[in-house]
Amino acid sequence: MSEVLVPVGACRCPGTPHGDGDWVELRPSPTIDIGSAVYAAVANVGDDPVQLQVEMTRAFLRFGIVAWSFTDELGAPVPIQPRRPEFGDVISRLLPFSDGGFLVADRADDLYSEEVLRPLMTRLSQMRSPAGRTVGSTSPTPLTLPKPAKRSRPSSRPSTGGKPSADPAP
Repeated sequence: MSEVLVPVGACRCPGTPHGDGDWVELRPSPTIDIGSAVYAAVANVGDDPVQLQVEMTRAFLRFGIVAWSFTDELGAPVPIQPRRPEFGDVISRLLPFSDGGFLVADRADDLYSEEVLRPLMTRLSQMRSPAGRTVGSTSPTPLTLPKPAKRSRPSSRPSTGGKPSADPAP
């Protein structure tokens, strides 16, 4: 598979050398770095879905971008260095949300989310599966309740009304 080209709008490089506009290329599928960063985010974020989405997007952009058209003041390509701590700031500066950032983040989400989260969700469902049940079963086990007991007939005769009968002495 080849890289995925995402046009991000008018050229924002000094001197605007790209008449056709700037672009970003993404990996076509997630790498171990992307998956590992997302798994770390899941472990660290907890139950906050908004923060999880933020961390996943950061991982997708940090490790998913393989090329871009951005150049510096001297016309040299801006290097893509995902392992450098300041690389997140470089992405934020070059790809503001309303100026191409959303386009790249959305495309990366389409490319990576399902493939990265599928193994994690499978693992979680296996961990939550009750012992002895088939993992992945979609049919719930029907709950069977005991049938109500039939009322038994009274043990005393109607004439005694449930009182002990007077047994004539022999």
